[in-house]
Amino acid sequence: MAGTARVGSGTSAPSACGGGCSHCALREGCDETEAAGAWRGSRFAVAAAAYFLVPVVLAGAGVALGGTAVGQSIGAAAGLGIGMVACAWAARRRRSREEAAWQRG
Repeated sequence: MAGTARVGSGTSAPSACGGGCSHCALREGCDETEAAGAWRGSRFAVAAAAYFLVPVVLAGAGVALGGTAVGQSIGAAAGLGIGMVACAWAARRRRSREEAAWQRG
């Protein structure tokens, strides 16, 4: 019976060797440690930049549309909040897709 390899935070996949990858001395060259659909390189950089910049851009748009000083403050807070919620939703959706891919095998 194959063990469970822990990959990332909270995902697991069957391991061919039967051990936990976090404790394996051979994990550098092992295919078991690579998550299905894991973002690397430019895809990861673009995603990280988007998760940071979307709330900042929406906060800036809230300031631009605010008009008065109080309106600008409210617009900035609302834009930042909406951007953070949208990015959190997108990250959770992506994570659930990764977990579904692990479950399928």
